Amino acid sequence: MNRPHLAALGEAAAFEHALRASLRIRPDAELAACLDRLRAHHTAALYHLPDTGNTSAEPHEPRDIARAWAETALSISATTSGGAYARQVAAAHAHHRVQHLTRTDPCPYCRAPRHREHHTSRLGHTPRTVIHCPRRGPALSEPADAPACTVDIPPAPHPGAPVLVRVLIGTGDADTDIPCAVHLRPRTTRHGPHDHAFASIAPGTPHTFTLAMPARPIPELDRIRVIHADGFRLSFRQFRVPCLPDDRPTAPPRT
Repeated sequence: MNRPHLAALGEAAAFEHALRASLRIRPDAELAACLDRLRAHHTAALYHLPDTGNTSAEPHEPRDIARAWAETALSISATTSGGAYARQVAAAHAHHRVQHLTRTDPCPYCRAPRHREHHTSRLGHTPRTVIHCPRRGPALSEPADAPACTVDIPPAPHPGAPVLVRVLIGTGDADTDIPCAVHLRPRTTRHGPHDHAFASIAPGTPHTFTLAMPARPIPELDRIRVIHADGFRLSFRQFRVPCLPDDRPTAPPRT
């Protein structure tokens, strides 16, 4: 994390503030507890800032605190109730505004036209890049200077079969492992996640996550979500995949 650390902490505080504001509309005790832990981590990071007054200098112990903050943020989608992912994406650019749009590839599932939105912040936060399908929701939200990330997913999960998700994150400015979480969720959040996994990924080295698809899944469009952290900044990706029907033979009814 080679950018000014105080600015990164400001972005973390703004992210937490936007998430906490959402609790007034939709209370969630687990999310509130996660936010308390996030605040404790970034408050601890403030105490480790240099005393020289040079806010562009690195703190004495940035990595362990930033990693603890990131791991807590990545746990939100796995430990809180429905809607947590959408809240996080909205909170990540709550203090940003669309500066301009550029045309990008259509939605790979519904073929709806999409635009790449370039967001900037009057608060001086890192600009963000957002891709949003008008029918399927957010597909991407990441800092504009985030390292390149490639995600390979199966075209459709099979009931009872493992779902392999390969993630490759470029080196960029990172000189340490990158916390990354992958979630496999049904379309409706009231049934909870199918599975999720967490790993620290070495920059420039592909990592394959193995997720479990239920033997009898809900027959609907499933979502694969990939979230990773660069210090106190988060990147979000979402993919829609149709779950194939269960084609295994069933026992004949008893007579």
